[in-house]
Amino acid sequence: MELFFSYLIHFTLLSVSLATILLASRLKSSSSNLPPGSNGWPLIGETLEFGNPGKFIKDRMNKYSPVVFQTSLMVENMVVMCEAFGNKFVFSNENKLVSSW
Repeated sequence: MELFFSYLIHFTLLSVSLATILLASRLKSSSSNLPPGSNGWPLIGETLEFGNPGKFIKDRMNKYSPVVFQTSLMVENMVVMCEAFGNKFVFSNENKLVSSW
């Protein structure tokens, strides 16, 4: 009986922790000014789906936007620019409008 309550307490704490992490990540992502896209799971993001980069990019371009979309890979939120004018915008502003790592 004591073992059951121990498992129940651990399960409850784990559930509350995961719910808090999910809620915090959803609130944080909804307040930022980012293009359409998905952040996936907390911490891992869409890293698991990134196994085939070409298919990953094409799927996101079809689903969200052929020009720009957001994603989260390996704990980092990022914006992917898919056309030449997006790359020109990034590289011609000498890091005035965007920040790099």
